[in-house]
Amino acid sequence: NGKACGASASFPVKVTDSANNFYTTTSSTAQNICTGSVNWNIIDSRAQQNGAQYIFDLLSADAFDFLQTTVGWTNSYRLQVQYPVSPTQFITPSQIAQIASGDEQHTDEILKTYAYFVLYQLYGESFPPHTAGCPGQGWGMVSDPGCALVNGWSYFFPGAMEDTPVLTGITGPGLPADASITLEIPTPPVAGGKADEGAVAAALWELFDGPDGFTGIWNVLAKRPNDICAFDTLPSYQQLFRNYGIADCLQI
Repeated sequence: NGKACGASASFPVKVTDSANNFYTTTSSTAQNICTGSVNWNIIDSRAQQNGAQYIFDLLSADAFDFLQTTVGWTNSYRLQVQYPVSPTQFITPSQIAQIASGDEQHTDEILKTYAYFVLYQLYGESFPPHTAGCPGQGWGMVSDPGCALVNGWSYFFPGAMEDTPVLTGITGPGLPADASITLEIPTPPVAGGKADEGAVAAALWELFDGPDGFTGIWNVLAKRPNDICAFDTLPSYQQLFRNYGIADCLQI
């Protein structure tokens, strides 16, 4: 008796180890059960089993349900998550998310990685035009507008899904390891501008927290814009973007 994490084709996520083996659970057999319940001691020989199960539940249930309920998005691509594999990242074009040992405890870091997959699928298995490797990227740092939109979205998504501007256990350029960041009145401070992923993340949060909401943001992303400037179609765009120094998008 056992269950593989994501082994059924009905699940949108599959979690494997670095060798692409599914995690499984095993139990003893209970005989002659007609009614009632029975408790099993579930055993897996790999210590990572609990972390794999948490990642699987978070992405295949919580994240999937959030997108399905909020904007009606049900991706047909089965994302493979390898765990534990360092560093935590999303790899293209193979579309494999890797979660490092220790990050199974960091919900926001897992969701941040998943956000790259969501955007990649939304853009037709691609990303907005950007400089290869995104040189100079980082929270509060200036890269280019395409990079800033991709990375700013990845910071924004966990906050939107959990409905909080405070993220914990975050790792990324410009941040200390396992950092806490705040999207509302961004902390650490941001440089500002359409090429700063921190400013983009903060602006997306303000749009989410206002009348536009997640649906308004999603509707713009579904048109596959090149940068944050495309959000000028949303009612609260101009004032909120001035707040985060993204006047380089505005005709003012």
